[in-house]
Amino acid sequence: MRTQNALSRSQESAEAHEMRLSIDRERHAKSRASETFTQRETRLSSQRNRTDVARSCESVEGRQARLESDRELHAESRASETYTQRETRLSSQRSRTDAARSSEMSSVKNVVQLLGSGTTNCLEMRLLIYHKNGTEFKRFGELGRTNSVRHK
Repeated sequence: MRTQNALSRSQESAEAHEMRLSIDRERHAKSRASETFTQRETRLSSQRNRTDVARSCESVEGRQARLESDRELHAESRASETYTQRETRLSSQRSRTDAARSSEMSSVKNVVQLLGSGTTNCLEMRLLIYHKNGTEFKRFGELGRTNSVRHK
């Protein structure tokens, strides 16, 4: 059956190909509209696993070709985006970065509270204080020691 489908698809015109893809996309969109969160997560997990298996089998040359193609497609999609689309994308990206940074700083505060008692049992901990733009950071000295040490 697959061989027949592959043969008929190889003989279809570009217009027929685009029409078939369009119909397939619509059908997929309809089926996913009623999908539950768990179903979606299962589908995406399965998709990631298939992708990982396929990529683990590809050659170095194949990987380089795929990455080059991905870069070209990425550049093309960015070249055609409007100002509003770009601003929306960048705003969303900033929000994700801010949320990650906030979560990280919350973790740092928890570490400081744990260490505030004066006794540390950790191998090594460092505080990272990020500047607002997130591109630079300063490391402060080790807060922990290999052995439990009472700080004076």
